[in-house]
Amino acid sequence: MGPPVYPTAWPPQKAAANAVRLALEHTGRLGEAPDLIWVSPTPGQEEAVLKSIEHVVTTKVQVVGGGAADSSISGMWWVTEPLTMPME
Repeated sequence: MGPPVYPTAWPPQKAAANAVRLALEHTGRLGEAPDLIWVSPTPGQEEAVLKSIEHVVTTKVQVVGGGAADSSISGMWWVTEPLTMPME
């Protein structure tokens, strides 16, 4: 289960911390370390997101994923959860 995507107006630290807390709360594991965290931050936000995860989950946990960007890193990307994808 993954949490929703947060607005880009939010600082990446706040969005990442809230996403981790929400995921742990939703799965009934608040206060526990997850088995794995999957992230897909947009370019330039990766370090801030990882630091926020480390702040919330104070034990070692495997973090995997990759940057969410277009092939030329020109800012034409978008990230969304499946239930809110725009319908064409």
